[in-house]
Formats: sequence, structure tokens, C-alpha cells
Amino acid sequence: MTPLTWDLVEAGFHTSLNHSFDLMGLPPFGDKWFAMRDFYIYGNQTAVDLYAGRLPTNMLSSVETITESLPEIASQFGWVQELPVQWMRDLDTYLIGIGKLSHEPLQDKTLAEVWEHVIAISDLGTEYFRPNIAISLTQRTLYGALSHMLEMALDKEAAQLVFERLLASTETKTSQVNAELWELSRSVRKHPELLSALRARTGHDGVEVLSGFPDFARDFESFLAKHGHRELDFDAYHPTWVEAPHIVLDQIRLLADRAENASVDSDLERKVVQAETELAVVNAAPEKLRYLVQEVIRLARAYTALDDLEHYQTTRLTLPMRRALRELGQRLVDQGVPTDPMDVYFINYEPLDEAIRAANGQHSPAEALSVLTAIAEQNKAGYQAAVVRTPEWEHGRTPDAGEEADGDFIKGTAGSPGEVEGEVFVVHSPEDFSSFPDGAILVARTTNPAWTALFYQASGVITESGGALSHGAVTARELGLPAVMAVRDATSRFTSGQRVTVNGSNGTVAPV
Repeated sequence: MTPLTWDLVEAGFHTSLNHSFDLMGLPPFGDKWFAMRDFYIYGNQTAVDLYAGRLPTNMLSSVETITESLPEIASQFGWVQELPVQWMRDLDTYLIGIGKLSHEPLQDKTLAEVWEHVIAISDLGTEYFRPNIAISLTQRTLYGALSHMLEMALDKEAAQLVFERLLASTETKTSQVNAELWELSRSVRKHPELLSALRARTGHDGVEVLSGFPDFARDFESFLAKHGHRELDFDAYHPTWVEAPHIVLDQIRLLADRAENASVDSDLERKVVQAETELAVVNAAPEKLRYLVQEVIRLARAYTALDDLEHYQTTRLTLPMRRALRELGQRLVDQGVPTDPMDVYFINYEPLDEAIRAANGQHSPAEALSVLTAIAEQNKAGYQAAVVRTPEWEHGRTPDAGEEADGDFIKGTAGSPGEVEGEVFVVHSPEDFSSFPDGAILVARTTNPAWTALFYQASGVITESGGALSHGAVTARELGLPAVMAVRDATSRFTSGQRVTVNGSNGTVAPV
């Protein structure tokens, strides 16, 4: 990740962390939950384990204990029911702020005023993001509570199957966007000449094809107007959908090769199974606990959808931030600091802030800004080296030989149940989307919601990062794809075309 993006994100993240802990009745955390090392972001696993141990599973040890604890559960965790309502109420303020900042003229501002505009965007994001970590942590807690209650009545394997069925079809913003992508792919499929042209001209060339198909071009532009803020990468240094429309067009072309109604049929089946499973679970619960069981199921789905929606809305910050930083970078270029406006992303927040404030009002600001050149050059060189390097799994620690393997199996984290054998395709960036073969096993360092259409082409998923609540795992479960997350060095360990078996139930990958 580029230094400036991380510096802007980190402060807001840790503000949200302690606000969320306070909301959840947990003690504050004074250290760093995440930190950037060698341009990669590492999590504090010790802190994660410490706070995970504070989850209220003691109230769920038996049917009798749960029954006795119902008043305490209602009193202590009533905020879990209220938070989604409060979040939706506060969303309006954030969206109004985004609109205002996105349309604020920049050309007449001074360098210092453009920088203040950047800070205003960051501050808006920090305020909006305050409860968002609580959303993610509560989702995890609800998943744990639901699994725990199911395991009280069923063996672990059966409980896991029921759990997956209860959450098989959650209406998320990502699924809504995917439905719109699907409809666009149906339009392409109805026009063989358009589909043929997109197959012949992928990538940037594909966008040029659209001038000959004005009706589809209009619908495509409308789609980007609504969802063009979706990110290809968490780092604001990278373009969004509206700035890289060829990536979206390639996904539509891949979907156009799918059979008619394949998506609709599978979704309907999942909804039927989910409804039938919920009815059976609630009816099997003791009468006094039926409301609690049904409410935990409802909230688990609600927080799954809310976690996805807050991410969708969070990424709206990217467009105004990129606009402002592009302007700031150009002002620096005009002063002879970097040679590329986008190099501003390689300057850390503190020296950038100090230099801009020192230059403000000076007749010749170039001298005060000149210190930024070496910082940008050094960080850019380090970043470019990091991009082609496989990061350490644990920073500063060399793993023992075979530590992540168990005989013929490579260990990861179970993300989505099932087993599949097939050829892998390693995706290093969205530029690889257009080459993804139908039915391949997707291998990536990580995924985000903007990648979801690619999952429709895949038969399984392997990622280097993430866990059972990561985007890749949740999406894989929705689509019934076996998935294993947190597989060390997956993108360098496997090569495209290599055959493997993915067992998403026990979290293993085995080369064939």
C-alpha cells in the first residue's frame, strides 16, 4: 500500500476501533491493531486473540444457562439491534458530505487550501467510519453465537452444514450490483455481434467497441454512474471502476458466456433451502428460546448485509480523494517536486503536511517543498520492489520448513465448504480478469467485492489472506464454491494450469 493512503486510513481506523470497543463494552486498545511494514499491512494477531476471548460465549453454555441469561442478554446486547438503524440514519450526513466535497471547485484554491480539502475528506471518512468496526466485530460475534447454539444440538459437521444453509442467501449490496452486471451481460448475449467484438478486443480496446452499440453504451454508462466508485484495490492510488471501465467490461463479457438463468436458478434454490432450514431450526428450539434463535439468525444476516453495505459506502470516499490528491500532486509537479502527480501517494502524511504549511504564503514555495522529492523517490522505489515480492507471512519471522503443510496437504482456513479438483488460475491484478478460464480455481492474494463477478467463472477459491468472514469466503458460500483462505504464499506457490484439490470444509489444498 502507498504510504499516504495508509497514513490517512490508519488514524481513522484506530479512532473507529476504540469507539467500537466502547460501544461493545470492551476496554480500549492503546496499541496498533494494524501497521504497515515494508509497504504491506500486518495485523496484530495477539490483540485479535485477546479480544476474541472476551466474546460472551459463557452465556451460551447450555439451554438452561441461555434461558437464565435472557434478561442479561437483552440488557447487555440491545445495542446490537439498534446499531443498524442508527448507522442508516447517520449515512445521510455522510453522503451529503461526499456530494459537497466532490463538487467543490479546486482550481482557484491555493496549495494549502487543496491540502485542507484532502484533510476534510479524510475527516469525513473518519467520522463516518466510527461505528464500522463494531459492525464487523458484531458480525463475527453473531456468527460465533449461532454456530455455538447449533453445536449444542448437532455434531460439529452437521452444525456447520446447517449454519451454511441458514446464511446461504443474504441480500447484500454486492449481490445487487452483481445482478445489474448480470443484466448487462444478458444484453451483450442478445447481440452476438457485440459479444463477438468484445471477445476479439479485450482490455482497453474493448471500450472502443461500445461506440458502435449506443444502447448498450448508455446502459453501461448508467451502471458506472451508480457504482463507478467501486475499488479495484483498497489503496486509493489505484483507479476505481469508472476510471478503469475496461475491467468492468471484461467481467460483463465473462458473464455473457454463462448460460441463461444460471444465476437466477441457483439463487432461488439457495433461498428455498435457507427458508426451510430456518423453519426447522426454530421449530426444534425450546419454546422459550425460539425468539432468541430466530433473532440471532436475523441479525447474522442483517450484519452480513450491513458489513457489505458499509464497505460499499466507504469506497465512495475514493473518487473525491483521488480527485483532490491528483490536484495536489499536480501543484507539487508545478513546483518541481515529483515528476508525476500520482507520486504524491508516496509521500508520508507528516512531512507532506509540514512542507505544505511551511510553503504557505511564501513567495517561492519550491524550497520548502523540495524535501519531498527524496521521500517520494525512496518510497516509490520501495513500493515498486514490494509489489513484485512475496511478503513475509509474519513480519520479521522466517517460517519453519513445512510449517504450513501436513503431509500432502497445504493448510489454510476453511472459508466455504465442499471439495473440488481442477486447474488453478493465479490472478495478480484486475488486469488478469479477461484471461480467466471458465471453471478454473481462482488463486489470489486477496479479493474485494468488486471482484465478485469473477467468482461466477470459478469452481473454487484460494486466497493468501482472509478468514471465514472475508469477502472471498462470504461470496464463495453464497455461490456454493469450495474456498480455502489464508494459504501462505498461494500466488507464488501455485502456477496457472496446475491441478489441485480444494477442500473448503477442512481448509486444505492438495496438489494433484
